[in-house]
Amino acid sequence: MRNKSIVLSLSFMMLVSFCSSAEVTEETPTSTLTEETPTSTLTEETPTTMQDTTTTTVPEVLNSDYVTVYDSGASFEEAYSWKNTWVPIEVEDSCIERSMFNQPSVTPGAKRNLEIIFNKDFTSINEEDILNLKILSFSEFDIPNSLSFKSSTINDIESYEGLEYLTCLQYLDLINQDWGRDLRFLSTLTNLRYLDLVFSDMPRVEVLYTLQNLDTLILPQRFREIEKLVNIPSLRRVAANYSLGCKEEVFSKMKNLEVVLLNGSDIQSYNNLHTREDSFTINKSPSGKYLELIVPEGPNAFMPDYDVLNLAGIHSREYMMNIMQNIYKIVDDQYEVVIFVGNQPESSVGYSGQAEYISNDEPGLGTPIWSGSSCYGSTSELRGHISFPSTSALYNVFSDEYASYGYGPLLHEVLHLWGGADIIPYFQIQDGLYGSGHWGYSSGGVLGGFNPDSLNEIEDNVYQVGFFGTVGNDLTWNMGNAEKYIMGLLPPENFENIISFVDLVEVDDLCENYIDNWYDYFSTCLKPGKEFTYTLNDITDIYGDVNYINSRNIDALVVYVSEEKVTDTEWLTLNKKLAWYTESSNIDDGFQNIYEASDKLLKLSFPKP
Repeated sequence: MRNKSIVLSLSFMMLVSFCSSAEVTEETPTSTLTEETPTSTLTEETPTTMQDTTTTTVPEVLNSDYVTVYDSGASFEEAYSWKNTWVPIEVEDSCIERSMFNQPSVTPGAKRNLEIIFNKDFTSINEEDILNLKILSFSEFDIPNSLSFKSSTINDIESYEGLEYLTCLQYLDLINQDWGRDLRFLSTLTNLRYLDLVFSDMPRVEVLYTLQNLDTLILPQRFREIEKLVNIPSLRRVAANYSLGCKEEVFSKMKNLEVVLLNGSDIQSYNNLHTREDSFTINKSPSGKYLELIVPEGPNAFMPDYDVLNLAGIHSREYMMNIMQNIYKIVDDQYEVVIFVGNQPESSVGYSGQAEYISNDEPGLGTPIWSGSSCYGSTSELRGHISFPSTSALYNVFSDEYASYGYGPLLHEVLHLWGGADIIPYFQIQDGLYGSGHWGYSSGGVLGGFNPDSLNEIEDNVYQVGFFGTVGNDLTWNMGNAEKYIMGLLPPENFENIISFVDLVEVDDLCENYIDNWYDYFSTCLKPGKEFTYTLNDITDIYGDVNYINSRNIDALVVYVSEEKVTDTEWLTLNKKLAWYTESSNIDDGFQNIYEASDKLLKLSFPKP
């Protein structure tokens, strides 16, 4: 059975059935596989168990009546209509009993936030206030008349503290809030019927399991746990635009589901694969160690700058699904990471490397356990892909009269695929972006951040640290304490607290206003608005424990992206740059390869396809 679909965009008029893949033949213009595709035989037998012949299995009743909306304009109109027509209902007074707002344990931050919400002193807030507050909106957009509550001072709230006491709430939006990644307070709001998270952080879907009255859910972009929504059976309307993962069958298991919005989702991309007419050729390298991907216009077309209105190359998940599915026609499913490198010395694009999540099967990280690997042709192993637009972006060392400089973000991008700095509970701003996976103004390592050993308080609330980058540091840096932790390379007992500065009042890159000694000018002085210190318990309390494995070897597949067939000299260039990263010994060059930066605990290998 198929669900009914509303498809208003002409480009999406034809949809394939769930989990069907585009068939590629020799005549298909989409790709050319110049090496014979290996065949495999499934020899593993399906295990059988003894069945009681007297019992009858009742087949699961699937929902075939829900409507799917893919078109962008229709998705927006549909979601807005939900808000525009929503009204609260009468609820029993019992919802007050679950609120503990009057207990001595209420934190000062919670008291302040509740005072702002109710516009009165905390001691004056009573049970009637809790009962009557059914709608809480932080939206900066026009609110329909039915949503009557919106405090003019609501933006003065600085955290989620206190929201857990609003147990009679029926409507909540957290639009454009940046108070952190800890959304566990939602589990207490069991009266919620409408929840809008569209521009907020991505919650672990488990925190929503207690919301058995929830009928309307608007998810943040890039939501990764679609399959788990089946555990909220009350859902009637779900907006999952730009969600990741292509297991569409979950929706048929949601018996009350009426409509789901999937514009820009992996599901939409996967269903559209058969309509694509991409031109590319995939070959193995002469050594058989790497792959060659020949595309029209070469690396510049494959790795363009990001354009939200024209997603192309690596930025188009649909395009990358097509590329990767064809790659897996000629390689075994044995790689955690696929690395694309542009076959050109330099590139004019505005980035050096980019990493794209595809799955995660390890607990305790800033990303949940989820998988979109099947969209890309992998059954289990694929964790993500990384792109470097040129060979110099992959690795480059140069000197001038003063010093030698080394740059190479491969380890940086690998760390992103294990959650990066997303374990910091409170968001940071780096280059104007929230939650970008870098340490920012926190104690960090390869992914930016300062060296905590250099931290010195030189005045009240003024700190000096050694010079650092907020979004990444150069090849002289080792992995930081927290970076080793997320990779399973650090025993929990050796975890050092993460120091984090937020809402900086002042940044003096040379400490000129505070330090007179010339040799201290190669440091940075910070005056933060907020200071946080995160212990291991703070981290594990939100995400759980990381599995400590002591050492790790990552199997990677390297794909050389070129406009024309790669020459022997170009293969040699690529191999030389990759060899520096994979050398399993100390290299006396003043820089830290992966082996050195990880204290000999992390290796990167390139098994032959």
